[in-house]
Formats: sequence, C-alpha cells, structure tokens
Amino acid sequence: MLEWLAIGMGLGFVPWAPGTAGAAAGVLFALMLARLRFRWRLLATVMLTALAVAACEVGSRSHADDSPHIVADELLTLPIATIALPIARHPMLLAGIFVVSRVLDIIKPPPAGVAEQVPGGLGIVLDDVASNLWSLGLGMLAWRWWRRRQCCNQGDVHKSSPNRQDRSD
Repeated sequence: MLEWLAIGMGLGFVPWAPGTAGAAAGVLFALMLARLRFRWRLLATVMLTALAVAACEVGSRSHADDSPHIVADELLTLPIATIALPIARHPMLLAGIFVVSRVLDIIKPPPAGVAEQVPGGLGIVLDDVASNLWSLGLGMLAWRWWRRRQCCNQGDVHKSSPNRQDRSD
C-alpha cells in the first residue's frame, strides 16, 4: 500500500510533470482539511507528512532515490502551504498558493536544497516541507496585503461617494 501511495496512486507515471500532477491531487487534501478547526488541520497535516515520509522511504527502495515517479511528497505535503489560509472561501488564493508551491519546489529556496540531500524518504519529503513553508509564508503575506488593500479601498469608496453628506458645514 505504501508503494502505491509513493507513486501517488499512479500519478507518478504521468508523462509530463508528475510532481505537479501529485501536487494537484494534494489540492483535494488541502480543501478537505480547510473545513476543520485549526488544531485538527494541524494534526492531520503532521500525520500526512509522516505518512509521506514512510511512503517515500518505501518508494525510494523500489525506485531511484527521489525518482520523478515518487510523488507522495508533493501529494501529501501541499496542505502545509495552505494550513493557515482561507482557501475554502477564496479559490484564487488556493490557485496562487499551488503555483507558488510548484515554483518553489523547482527552485528549492533555502533550506530546501540542503534538506533534499538527506537520504531516503525523509530527504525526499523535507525539501517539499521547506518549499511549502515558504509558500505558506508568502501566501500569508499576500493575503494580509490583499485584505488591507480591500479594507482601505472600501474606505476610499465611501469618502468619495457623491451620496455622502458632508457634516463639516
């Protein structure tokens, strides 16, 4: 069963960008977890990450270490990137996080490059954990910026509204 999970239930054999296919399926996990209270979401995300380590360890024995066919790391760790964001109510935020996560998984910002050098399933998963933590941080900054912008823009709309009566006379 872990072998099957390691290859993302077959997604690891998608001919073009199997990691992206695995991460796309991980969006479903993120959406399911988004409905939970934060503490349960956190617990489930930690459990999925531990399961990813076990699956990738088994997969690395059957395939080359971090073979492109092993996609459990992308599949099961994507919820890290969305854990503290309101993705259920804002699908464009989820889409943006998905893209950022994929780009960061490819470019490997620190410490993802170093984490990838750890042997076995742990190393396969750690680089994705690092990249998804970066994605979460960037997503939280973007969300905060967007919310502030929305708040300020709504205030500006009311100030310039022609129906607003000026009480300064």
